[in-house]
Amino acid sequence: MISIAALALQVLQIRIFAFALWHHLAFLVISIAILGFGAAGAFTASIRRLRPSDPANSLGLAGIGFALTSLIGWWILAIQPVDVFAQFGFLQVVQVGLYYLVFAAPYFCAGYIISLALTSARKSVPRIYFINLTGSGVGCFLIFATLSPLGAEGSLLAVAALGAGVALISAESAAIRWTGAGLAALLLLSVPYAERILPIEAAESKLIYKTLHRGEAHSQLSRWTPFSRIDVVATPTALSWAVFQDGDAPTVIPRTTKPTPEKNPRALPYRVMDRAPEVLMIGCGAGGDLKAALDFGAKHVTGVEINPFTLGLSQDPELNVTANLINDDERVDVEIAEGRFFVRSSDRSYDLIQLAGVDTYTALASGAYVLTESYLYTREAFHDYLEHLVDDGMVSIHRFAFPAPRETLRTMVIAMEVLEERGVAEPWKHIVVVRHPMGTGIDSTQTTTTIGTVLIKKTPFAPEELARVRNFAARRNLLMDYLPDEEGFFSPKALLRIESLIQQSSNLHDYKISEGGKNPFYSFRDAFREGRPAEFLDDYPYNVRSVDDDSPYFFSQHRLSSVWDWLWSKFDDEAEPESDAPWIAMTLLFQTKPLGLMLLFLTLGQLFVLAAICIFGPLLAFRRSGVRSPQMLRLMGYFACLGLAYIFLQISAMQRFGLILGHPTYSISLVMASFLISSGVGSLFSARFSIKHAGRTLRMVAGALLVGTLFYHFALPSITRTVLPMPLLVRAAITVLLIAPLGFFMGMCFPTGIRLLAKRDPAIVAWAYGVNGAASVLGSVITVVLAIAFGFAVVQWFATGLYVVAAALMASLASRQAETA
Repeated sequence: MISIAALALQVLQIRIFAFALWHHLAFLVISIAILGFGAAGAFTASIRRLRPSDPANSLGLAGIGFALTSLIGWWILAIQPVDVFAQFGFLQVVQVGLYYLVFAAPYFCAGYIISLALTSARKSVPRIYFINLTGSGVGCFLIFATLSPLGAEGSLLAVAALGAGVALISAESAAIRWTGAGLAALLLLSVPYAERILPIEAAESKLIYKTLHRGEAHSQLSRWTPFSRIDVVATPTALSWAVFQDGDAPTVIPRTTKPTPEKNPRALPYRVMDRAPEVLMIGCGAGGDLKAALDFGAKHVTGVEINPFTLGLSQDPELNVTANLINDDERVDVEIAEGRFFVRSSDRSYDLIQLAGVDTYTALASGAYVLTESYLYTREAFHDYLEHLVDDGMVSIHRFAFPAPRETLRTMVIAMEVLEERGVAEPWKHIVVVRHPMGTGIDSTQTTTTIGTVLIKKTPFAPEELARVRNFAARRNLLMDYLPDEEGFFSPKALLRIESLIQQSSNLHDYKISEGGKNPFYSFRDAFREGRPAEFLDDYPYNVRSVDDDSPYFFSQHRLSSVWDWLWSKFDDEAEPESDAPWIAMTLLFQTKPLGLMLLFLTLGQLFVLAAICIFGPLLAFRRSGVRSPQMLRLMGYFACLGLAYIFLQISAMQRFGLILGHPTYSISLVMASFLISSGVGSLFSARFSIKHAGRTLRMVAGALLVGTLFYHFALPSITRTVLPMPLLVRAAITVLLIAPLGFFMGMCFPTGIRLLAKRDPAIVAWAYGVNGAASVLGSVITVVLAIAFGFAVVQWFATGLYVVAAALMASLASRQAETA
């Protein structure tokens, strides 16, 4: 029961964190959860003299503690919210550290229950571990069943009640049993009033908070879903209502049948084409973009939306006055699917494939990604888009246009590389980039973030098409960042503007820029056609290199080294740029803090300290109490390798099976449950092997995982292409069949190690559990660093290598124990 409650709480907290804080912080939940489990193991090991004589009552008290601490953190957060956009000063570092402890408390209680079970029944470890992992697998699905009917607040109370129920079934004391039963009943009866008891609000820096606290805006509808928190915000005079996902990334519900204004940047591809296009719209939202496409002259529109609840809003006549366009108009078809999955599984070709600012700020439920990954903006995705265009077709992508170009420039970089891979001799002639001047700007300079449109064609842009682009831009005051028939020099007026901004800067006052410099789009074009694109990409202050499915961090534009560079700049009064190019000056003027990476490394540092306490604290307690055990370093290495490797493989698999299953939620829940349940079966099966042959068992496991990694590396891409057209249930079954063997062998390792310790002091068993948990804490964050730097395939190879090391350590431990037996 506690395993079900703990995993359900983990998945639920990920969903709440994404709304109440930011996607930057949602990834912390796995780290916080494992920290609590690891700390519990360390605590159980350290209090050898205080170990309870009646573990049954201790289990009951820990269950009650789980229930109470599951709620306390959210009450504290409501009183003292975290400002993730504040400066990273000492006070915020302390505040984040305190929140770790508060939100880790329920997992500490759950881990204490599991630690007591392991130390009290060491000979039954395989069976206990099986129950633990199987319960965790069930917990992965529980929240998906309760989130929509009960909401996040009600689900939180229900999970807390489940934890309190542990006291009812485990405690021997009548007082503890009645306390647990009464608390569980009270929590369940409070579910209908959960929103009043546990008010969960969006972060103040989120767009929905600013919208609701400005003017006459009010909430029309709020709903929790397994995919995101949906909020419809209305204003009396607006022509559309805003639909927010997790408090940001809004789409719109049209509130008028009037035609969409021609000044809308989304009209550009329709005005460039000389025909009414067949359109595939990825991320059609709540209907606003579908209406716009028809208003702009689309012959037919196929809308694809990943969130069925958002799409449902567009089909609700009470909310959407143009719902008949989606429900009844023969020119519109809508599909609920992930964009890449739909494109790959489709056999149709389109005149226009449009991605109208598809943001993925809703955190994926793996919780492991500090920076949001997206498979819509990878090289493989662009190949899929071009493959599904007619010969003269076009891809239109809307992305943020920052003062120092990042997203639009990276889109251009990916497009040119993909076109070259497809045999295009001059890919720079196939791309156009324009920008809507929502802020102040001169020529190709600006001081605020705006929206940019990147057009990509299978054939070169014809002179008449470029003329239509210029005409469209001139009539709507759009700025042209890149046209293939221009050279893109900054005008004298723009250079004066940049120099004026430089003179106002405290650390760039001695910086000089060159005359007649080009903006970065043309600079990259020139570098590409001269065969030196790597030189430009190395020099550009942001990371705008192309990304692939193995490391799909399109939105990660800060280099890993940028955290150090940012911190060093605080102590360096004068900047020393390596180039005098105008675009270098622009990036230095408008550089931004690498918030995601700063939080990542802050988290890694703090968790490293906490993990060290969990590992070495009990060792000091052992020395004082006289507990002795040979080969402690090898034991620590063995269980640490298991903790790191398991989380590495689990997160890598979640990523790799995302495309097969077609939705992140399906991938996360099914992959996590498959690993946990199959590992539980492996744990149960490990009891059949004699502990005398533990080394041989681990060598078998390492060999099996090596074969599995090789299979994944070479066969999974072709399997993905083969199974995509199949029904979801078939793809889910194939996913389980591919994951279960790995999970089965992985599940044999931990109980084998614990059985090896059966004749030693029970405190050693609890300490080993803590080491495993502490290593997993670090692994959940290290996975992100490795994935950004090298890709998920390398993460999986690292995991396999760690299992090989664990096998070698187990062989040594088993042989030494046989010698001393």
